[in-house]
This record gives sequence, structure tokens and C-alpha cells, in this order.
Amino acid sequence: MSSMVRRDFGSFHSSNVEELLDLPDDCFISLSEPFSLYDYKNDNKIPFGPAMNEKYFLLDNKYIFLNHGAFGCVLRQALDYSHLFQYYIEKQPLRFYDREIFPRLVDVIRKMAKFLGCRTPKNLILVENVTFAWNSIITSLNIDDKSHIFIMNTMYGAYKKYLKKICLERGAKLYEFLIEFPIDDINKVVDKIKFVLKSNKFTYAFFDHISSQSPFILPINDLCYYCKQLNIPCIIDGAHALGSINLRFNYEDDYLPDIYLTNCHKWFCAPKGVGLLYIKSNSKLIIHP
Repeated sequence: MSSMVRRDFGSFHSSNVEELLDLPDDCFISLSEPFSLYDYKNDNKIPFGPAMNEKYFLLDNKYIFLNHGAFGCVLRQALDYSHLFQYYIEKQPLRFYDREIFPRLVDVIRKMAKFLGCRTPKNLILVENVTFAWNSIITSLNIDDKSHIFIMNTMYGAYKKYLKKICLERGAKLYEFLIEFPIDDINKVVDKIKFVLKSNKFTYAFFDHISSQSPFILPINDLCYYCKQLNIPCIIDGAHALGSINLRFNYEDDYLPDIYLTNCHKWFCAPKGVGLLYIKSNSKLIIHP
């Protein structure tokens, strides 16, 4: 194992974060967990309905919770663990913030990168949520009066409003592709999108992986590949993807988005306040916090 150069952050004693991310798996040592993690493998199969809710969730059984995609529903065991960790932090704040916070964050990133099939942990960034990451992306992109941007009418409202504001301020053109419902064949929609992409010279293309208001799944890898052939950077809103589909980033580079955003508190059932920003290894886009 090669020795690491320590470049401390002010009073922090954690080693350089980038070097921790670069370490091979057999050289990275995770900090021990202060509490035992719940092992779901030991559970017997529990049927959907009140029994599952009682075991894993906190939902009021008097209601049928349909809007899971809005704010999610945290796993009972995950919430309990997060509360225990808050007490652990406050018992010795200096120990956590001065010695543990960076190695623990790196540990989470490395585990999520492996779970999602990323080339390297450096593909992933922890964020508060997709909206937070979205603002960072839009303000970082080189959008000017020569830019022509592709979006869909199903884009999440807050994102669309902010992007329209930026385009208006900087003189950029915005093309809004209209998806008509009901969708009989998603392949026909994709063909129309490809025709528009090929017929215009777009600077950036934004897609929903799973639309928030009118749920449908776009074949993102196919569209990313097509955008790659046209040299159009591709940004994907996957807020609803993690936990609801088998989200993976282990495809060939040409089939991967330049940027992908997803939330952990929706279908992944994590405590609220964490999302993921994925950036392809060879992407030319530079994103600032």
C-alpha cells in the first residue's frame, strides 16, 4: 500500500479526500460502525400491506399512501439509525467533524458507486437533493446567446422555470419538445425526439428518466448514445429512478449520460436530505458547487 500525502482541511485531520477515493478496495479501510446495522437478509418474507408497513415503515394505516414519489417513505430501521448517529455525533462533536466526517462520506460514496456500477467512486458526488444539484449544474454550464437547449414539456416545473430564467438572462434559445398523452408506443416518442435532435444544433439536451407528473420511462441509454453521435452533452433527471428501477452506470461510455441526478429519499427509502450527482468519467462538463 502506497503512503498517502496528508493535506488537511483547516483543523481537520482526515486525509486528502481525492486520495481516499482513488484507493483500491483492498487498501481502503472503512471506519467501524458505532451501532449494529439492521440485517434485512435475516427477515422472513413479509407480505405487502399492513404487515410490511408495521415492520419497515411508519405510515399511518388509516391512509393509503399513493404519492410516494413526492417525498418518499423512509425505512423505519434507516431512520432509527440516523437518529442514533445524531446522538453519536453530539457526544463527541470534535471526534466526528475533525476525524471522521470525510472518511465516512468517502465510504458512503464508494459503496454507492459500487452499488450503481460506476467506473470509479469519483463519478459520484453526494448532494442534499436533486434540486440542489440542478441549480449547481445550470449555473455551471456555459450557457450564452449562442446556446440552443433541448428540454421536454414533462420537465419538473421548478427546473424548467429556473432554466427559462437563465436562458432569458443570457439570450439562449430553449426548445421544448411536446410529449402527447396517452403514449401508445414509447419508441415512437423516441424516434420523434431523435428527429428533432438531428434537425437542430443543440448545445445541451435534458431528459427525464422517469417523468415526475406523468410517469413513463425513457430509454435513456439509447438517447445518450444518439446524443453522443451528435456531440450533444446529455443531462438526465433521474430523481425517481433510484430504488424504482435497476439503475446502473456500467455501460460503455457512449451509452452513459454526461450528468445524472437522483434522490435517495424517494424510492430508495433513505432519510431525507441526500441525493446523488453522477458525472461521466470522460465528460467535458465542469460543475461547480
